[in-house]
Amino acid sequence: DMGVYEQGRGGRISVAVVAEPFFATSGQEVRLTAHVFGDIDTVEFKWFLGDGTVAHGQQVTHRYEFTHSHTNSPGGFPVRVRVTDSEGHSYVGTGFVEDGTAMDPHVPLLHTTFDEDDADWWWSWKSYRPEPTDWRRELDSASGEGVLRISNPGGGRMPLKTAPARWDDDRYPWIYLRYRIKPESPVGLYLEAFRQMGGEPRVWVASTRERRNAYRLIADDQWHSLLIDARLIRQIYPDLQVAQGFGMEAIATSRQGDTYWLDEVAILSPEAISEPAWQEKIKGVQNGHLEVGYPGANLTVHGKIPVMFEIRVYPQPDEP
Repeated sequence: DMGVYEQGRGGRISVAVVAEPFFATSGQEVRLTAHVFGDIDTVEFKWFLGDGTVAHGQQVTHRYEFTHSHTNSPGGFPVRVRVTDSEGHSYVGTGFVEDGTAMDPHVPLLHTTFDEDDADWWWSWKSYRPEPTDWRRELDSASGEGVLRISNPGGGRMPLKTAPARWDDDRYPWIYLRYRIKPESPVGLYLEAFRQMGGEPRVWVASTRERRNAYRLIADDQWHSLLIDARLIRQIYPDLQVAQGFGMEAIATSRQGDTYWLDEVAILSPEAISEPAWQEKIKGVQNGHLEVGYPGANLTVHGKIPVMFEIRVYPQPDEP
């Protein structure tokens, strides 16, 4: 979404952010412009440029320094501009400046811990459609470690999704997921193609129910880790090269109080998953999961996994 809409005196006011260039390199000048639509007497533009810098004016320029110490994606900086009118009403627009430098294959495309020092989680994950949903990052005050809780406040589908830029399934085929699901909560995980591929974009590959998915999610209120081969989406879309994203949501009628949590999520290349830190993490994955193509006892994960089961597409119910 390029802007947040609010009701103003002349109807709906919106703010759009344009970054030129959108793909930038370290030290390159980026021009950021706020476009305001609707009847408004603007008195202030205040920018939050994502790296701790604050600027003012309808158009500003900035030079970013990109690093790959944490993640390859979002691979840039989320930008917000707050527009204030003469009556004190505020309207917010959001944008992004993407890192245009070559990505380091040893660094995850996406890595979210939800910890106190994870500044990108709010930008990477969306949990507001379809409504209603109840989400909260829960932090341990002593350690700073965090988890994301998603629950049904009544009548909701518990949606959560991410759409990392430039997700080439061949370069980044592995999804690492550490999760916990409340018993009897009907939760599934899907991979998503761009709608231009035609057909139903979501391909469900894991669930808590006895569907013939490639992976099984365990709903026992305990923490589990799962390693998913994202290339499974090609059993439905064989020509797909770049995926739009993946997400979790209720796969059946969800009751008030149904809940799941995420502690850590990563999208990894074969080079990244071969690093010692990730080798240690994946030692325990998939224990207790059913009918899973496993990368082998030696944890060598280069190349494709032979998958011995059928993948089915489950169409989404109509959203309200």
